[in-house]
Parts: sequence; structure tokens; C-alpha cells
Amino acid sequence: MKKLTITLCCTLLSLAAIAQENPMPPHADNTWFKDAKFGIFVHWGLYAVHGKNDKGPYVSWAMENEQIPVAVYEKYADRFNPTRFNADGWMKLVKEVGAKYMTFTSKHHEGFAMFDSALTDYDSMDRAAKRDFVGELVTAARANGVKISFYYSTLDWHHPDFKTDLPKYVDEFLFGQVRELCTNYGPIDGLWFDGEWDHPETTWRAEELVRMIRTLQPNALINDRLGKGVRGITPLADFYTREQMSEIGEKTATEDKDIRPWEACLTIGTSWGYMKKDGPPKSSTELIRTLVDVVSRGGNLLLNVGPKPNGEIPEPLAQRLRDIGTWLATNGDGIYGTRQVKGITTSSGKLTAKGDRLFLHLETRPGDSVTLTGLDRTITGASVLATGEALEFDDATKSIRMPAAWPAAAVTTIVVGLE
Repeated sequence: MKKLTITLCCTLLSLAAIAQENPMPPHADNTWFKDAKFGIFVHWGLYAVHGKNDKGPYVSWAMENEQIPVAVYEKYADRFNPTRFNADGWMKLVKEVGAKYMTFTSKHHEGFAMFDSALTDYDSMDRAAKRDFVGELVTAARANGVKISFYYSTLDWHHPDFKTDLPKYVDEFLFGQVRELCTNYGPIDGLWFDGEWDHPETTWRAEELVRMIRTLQPNALINDRLGKGVRGITPLADFYTREQMSEIGEKTATEDKDIRPWEACLTIGTSWGYMKKDGPPKSSTELIRTLVDVVSRGGNLLLNVGPKPNGEIPEPLAQRLRDIGTWLATNGDGIYGTRQVKGITTSSGKLTAKGDRLFLHLETRPGDSVTLTGLDRTITGASVLATGEALEFDDATKSIRMPAAWPAAAVTTIVVGLE
């Protein structure tokens, strides 16, 4: 027993020495992410050709929900030839609507790679499209000054090793494709994992995966979907994620602690991905108000679009993005680069802050005035952000008088100057 104990201690000391020699590379600088506030999520793959889900709300889950055999589903790869896809057009739309980054589905649960992968011919370069969509989008993103991240599903309904030999799948295919994404396209801005929920971080070898990414792409931010039960808590991640209003609307225990930045991903309709008969799209007003709510709580909004099989973004979705962009054009100063406000409450509205300014975001006229409770700095001025209209204020009571004629906007932002 003594000999075993000595051997075990020596082994632990050796592992500790190795860990010291090969420490985890530091987290990437997340300042740009915390300043960005608004990004576009793009779910696009073979499921756009299928265009429906008879057993569930998300077209991206149709293969699993409808139990479509691999051999049958594979045939969509020979039909997926989006001749109307224009990477530069997509990125120009991203800029037009005021978004600062795009997260693109390089491979979803269906297993089809939207890039040229040397590890499979089940990809967009080897099948009907004959195009590397990831490569085209990276080039367009750089040309338009847009940050770009890659969504990658660790889950894979297509690859045979996923069900029969998961360690081999992880070692050869998962690590291999992530390595391709980190080495074939120059500097990238992030990796957004999904499909992690059936297995713990150790099965996915999450720490080793993160170490590899940070070595190859030191400036890439990594999300929190790295293993079963660790979303929102893993220290490996650079930011935490929440999905759809059922999660976005609930305040988490870590939200005010500001342990990590967080991101809310949301569909405009119901489906992740293009579905011919999707649920009704959320209104532009609802989406703008959601953006403001998320930002006031310290988060980013990642708003999803599902392009058609031909590569076009459906006009109802594009129009909602443009409506958000129109609002941001005159109110974005109260969104971009702001931070969550702590210690100050209002009788109405939501707050963001930047430097020596507070921004009060109001959905409707709350009455004649709004009081900023807990404010211990001198108010030097107040105005309507979109128009510049000066407003009366009372520094003694920390109250701002509201404009008599209320602007016709989804959210009216009042900017309050502080000494």
C-alpha cells in the first residue's frame, strides 16, 4: 500500500508538472463582444431543402424528429445548390441593420459540413453546390468589417462513428473538423458549440478542445456548450448562452455577477432554419424591445435568420432586420458599447450606461416624469436621443420630465448627462 501511495503521488506530481509546462492559454479579449450587443445567427444547411418538420417546431431537427434514414437524407446534398447565395450581400445586410457580427452554422446536427473538409465528402464542396460557404463568408466578413464566428455541432446524426465509436468520432472527426475551421480560414472571431447535452465535458474532451482552439486561434471567443450540465457555469467558456424567450426572459443567478458576458439567441419566427410554413414572425417592435431588454441586463442579442435553399434571406426576415437597423441608426448610442447599470432603479423603463451618460429606454410614455432612484451623481442635462430635444430635469429629486409629444417608436431613449 505504501509503494502504491508513493507511485500515485509521483504520478500526480508528474501531471502537475506537465500542467505547469502546458498551462491553458488565457481567455481571449472579449471587449469587442461586450461592445457589439447585436449579432446575426444564420442557420443554413440541407434542412433548408427539406423545408418542413412534421414532428417538431425546428426544421434543423427534421432528420431526427421525422426519423429520416441517413441514406434518404443524404440525397438532399445532391439537391442543395444555392445559386442565389451571395456572401457579400449577406454581409452588407448585416452592416446595414447595425449588427456587428455573424455566427454561421458550419455544421449542424445533420452532419453536413458547409465548408471544404478533408475528413469527409459529405460537405458543400464535394456535393452539388461545389462551394465552400464558410470560406466565402469569411472573405466577405473581412471585406465589410464584420466579425464572424462558426457554429459547430458536436452531435452528428450522419457520421457512423458517432453512435458506434464515440471516442474515435471525437478524436478523429470532431477535433479534426474544428482544427480545419481554426487553420484554413485565417483569424476567426469565435467558435459556437452545440449538441453537447448527452455527454459530460470529459467525453467531449472539452478542456483539450478549448486548449487547441486557444492555441490555434488565440482571439476566438468560445461559448459554454461544452458538455452536459455546464451551460452557464463552465469556466472554460468566454461567454454564456441562453436560447429562445423561455430562457432569455428568466434572470439567472450569474447575471448580475458579471462572471462572463452572455448572449441570447432567438428566432424571428419559430424555426431554427428555413421552414416553408414557419410560425408567425415576431414583430419589429417586439424584437427591438427584446434587444433593449437583453442589453440592459448586460447581454448581446444573436438574432437568427434561416436562408432559403437558393441562398436568399426571406424578405419578411430581412425587413425586420432593417427595421431594427433603422431604430439603431438614431438610438444605437444607447446600445453599442454600453454596460449594465447597477445600483440605480427607475420608476419606469430600462437603463444602460456609457461613460458619463445614462440611457433610459422607454416603451411607452410613463407619465410626466421618471425618477432615477439611487443616482448619486449630478445630472447635467437630458434629451431625447433620436431627436436631440432637450428635456427639463430636477437634480434634487433625480427626475426627468418626459416630452409632451411622445415619439412614435418601439422604444424611446432618453440620454441623461452626468457630472
